[in-house]
Amino acid sequence: MRKTNYNIIVHTAFWLLFLALPFVVYPDSIYLLKKQTGNSFLLSYIAGILFIIPFFYCHYSFAIPKLFFQKKTLLYLLSLLMLVLLFIAFARISLSIFGHNNFTGRGPKPTFARGIIMRLILIIVVPLGLRIYERWKNLERTRIQMELSYLKAQINPHFLFNTLNGIYALAIKKSDNTGDAIVKLSSIMRYVITEAANEKVPLEKEIKYISDFIDLQQLRLSKSTTVNYNVNGNTSGVTIEPLLLITFIENAFKYGVSTEITSSIDIYINMTGKRLQFIVRNAKITRHDGNKTFGVGLKNTIDRLNLSHNKNYSLTIDDTEKEFAINLNINLK
Repeated sequence: MRKTNYNIIVHTAFWLLFLALPFVVYPDSIYLLKKQTGNSFLLSYIAGILFIIPFFYCHYSFAIPKLFFQKKTLLYLLSLLMLVLLFIAFARISLSIFGHNNFTGRGPKPTFARGIIMRLILIIVVPLGLRIYERWKNLERTRIQMELSYLKAQINPHFLFNTLNGIYALAIKKSDNTGDAIVKLSSIMRYVITEAANEKVPLEKEIKYISDFIDLQQLRLSKSTTVNYNVNGNTSGVTIEPLLLITFIENAFKYGVSTEITSSIDIYINMTGKRLQFIVRNAKITRHDGNKTFGVGLKNTIDRLNLSHNKNYSLTIDDTEKEFAINLNINLK
């Protein structure tokens, strides 16, 4: 829908500029419209506009995508030559029927050859330029979508691995919470399967998924770990990329939990208008592995932020000896 609206706006703007072109190139055209007796100039002008449109869109809709982009160079050149010859023939017919011979303005008299050249440039160069630009934008959009899909595919197994480890730990201890954990995992995986393929999801769904994930993690925690989780503000009416925030939380539970050392994990989601503030803090109980502080999941999440939000976000990472914290701010839509 957005692409269709964009094309309508671009093409409408082009034809409006085209309508105004004669009055820019030949200022005395306004004089002809006002003062010249009869309607010869106006009829010729309207006829010229009407017969140029089919040639423009034959080139735009057929010759370029079906021949030029398919590298059928000879056929494309032949079709272009045929288009030019037909255009010149129709232009002569139009001139003979609606032409005007009493141009009385002071500016240079429009000539048939000059008018043909200008119009040929419009029906050849402009459609080609528009198509090349649209093709480039589509390729760029496809590239970004492929990169995002690849990054999501890497994040999902990372999530599944951590969650199954947690359920395995409950099963080893023969915990009564094992059944509840499996139900939570089923709910979480349903979200991953049904929503992760979407470009955007409602923020409320993403927060529900995060809440289920935290509940699942808490089933395996000992009393030595405290989880502070709060959601503030109106989360309805905005969307976010699915599974964008979960990696920060996964890492908090991965590195900030111990059965022996007292620790806490703080997770805050604050909405102010359409601006999301996401804070995660955890004590460093388990050491990070050398330079792999962020891990694959965190690196991929940062890559997704760069691809999806460009510079429309800020991410602060505090990585000290005893604590790891992130503060993410995103403008959502």
